Amino acid sequence: GLLGRVVQLQLTDAPKLVRFAGAHQSTMALPARRGDLEDRNGHPLAVSRIGYRLFVDPQMISDPGRFAVDLAHVLNDDPARIDRLIGENANRRYVVIDKLLDEAQVKSVAGMHSKAIGMEPRNIREYPQGKLAGALIGFVGEDNSGLDGLELLLNKQVTGAAGHVTYLRDVRRRPVWVEQANYTPPRPGRGVRPSIDGG
Repeated sequence: GLLGRVVQLQLTDAPKLVRFAGAHQSTMALPARRGDLEDRNGHPLAVSRIGYRLFVDPQMISDPGRFAVDLAHVLNDDPARIDRLIGENANRRYVVIDKLLDEAQVKSVAGMHSKAIGMEPRNIREYPQGKLAGALIGFVGEDNSGLDGLELLLNKQVTGAAGHVTYLRDVRRRPVWVEQANYTPPRPGRGVRPSIDGG
């Protein structure tokens, strides 16, 4: 959603945005997609997609109990769990509520239009063949770096370069202006096809 807003703002006349000169500045990392691993026949062994981590800023929540109920409703989650997380971390500005949202949840959360909610893009690594050659293929860690097997051996080849965007935001935390010089797109990693036959 932010990347689409970047394009929209780039096409808007800058003079119209002068009134936002006092807006706050934010920088967001744009994760690079890790390159796919395929068997020698082109069947996917390891693939990446962008997922979203849900976090909240407790200091921007005026009624934690009501907020927890509303958020739990769109997530199909337990409001007591969310209320407890917010209460235990009331002095923090970043509290993770859900490590990975599905597409329906992303849309539902965005529809809440709450300035206390944020969704952070992150790389998700998936293995379509399940445990097939699992020890050989290996796995990645929380930072999306290879920790074992081919994921570790080919880590440099399949790891992309993260991008970033710095933008001005209004009081509702919506992006209002992005300078072209402040946008660096992520560069995806290279796909590799080892000589493995997945069958």
